Amino acid sequence: MSVEVNLIENRVEYYVQSTATYVYKDYNSNDYSFAKFHSHRQHEICICTTPSAIVFCGSEIRRIGGVFATFYPANITHLQLNHPHSLYRRFYVRFPDDFAEDYKEEIRKGFFCVTLESEDVETLNTVSDMLLRIDKDEDNEWKKAKQKHLIELIWDVLLKRRGEYPADNNLPSKKEQRIYEACSYIQSHYKEKLTINSIAQMLFLSRATIDRQFRNFMKMSIADYINNVRCSYAIEYLKKGKSVKEAADEAGFSDQSYFIKVFKKYYGITPYKFTLKLKAESNAGN
Repeated sequence: MSVEVNLIENRVEYYVQSTATYVYKDYNSNDYSFAKFHSHRQHEICICTTPSAIVFCGSEIRRIGGVFATFYPANITHLQLNHPHSLYRRFYVRFPDDFAEDYKEEIRKGFFCVTLESEDVETLNTVSDMLLRIDKDEDNEWKKAKQKHLIELIWDVLLKRRGEYPADNNLPSKKEQRIYEACSYIQSHYKEKLTINSIAQMLFLSRATIDRQFRNFMKMSIADYINNVRCSYAIEYLKKGKSVKEAADEAGFSDQSYFIKVFKKYYGITPYKFTLKLKAESNAGN
């Protein structure tokens, strides 16, 4: 598939997406659920509604909220942390270079995020609905032309707002940059033994300072963040058919019982029940 579109409602998006248009709408959770740092082979435009979010892309970090859009260039590592304990709605579209030939210069400028106005939302809702509807159509030249036209409409809206927000708008402070470095380090070393002390030493800060700054910015402790990251990787291992013990070991949990406890706290079900749900969804799709 040359273009991938998706609409996600609520905050939990860890289940297998059997189709590009699957909508999450009936799962409720009170945990901090988010994906790990990742990248895509295609460019991605994400339109999101949430009280606030922290967006990482490459070495950049932004804090934004309300209704906003982000552009993630292909093959650039990124992560979006949404406001905890709140619902959000997100639509994304991923596309290759030939679907944005008229915007190559803008793509070369790289990552950006912009706040959207009510008129933008109305236009983008219409466009996203159309993309979702034609996504199930048979792949052919007509479908490709229609998708390309709709993606160009999205670009037109985003670039209008991009011109109103300078590239240095909402740039991170030194403290926020440290948080990014801490998160990036945790994501890269999740299999290793991680402690507040080791992270503080890596940043040349005291334990009390990084602990306070992390809690103030991320609204969670470093230990919670480490567990969330490890759980997000554990989910990937479970999807690949690993056992609960194997997934726990691969994700950096030294104790299987603790892994099960943390997983259930964050996702509302045990890892074993999660694997059963995956199998049921897979069988239903066959």
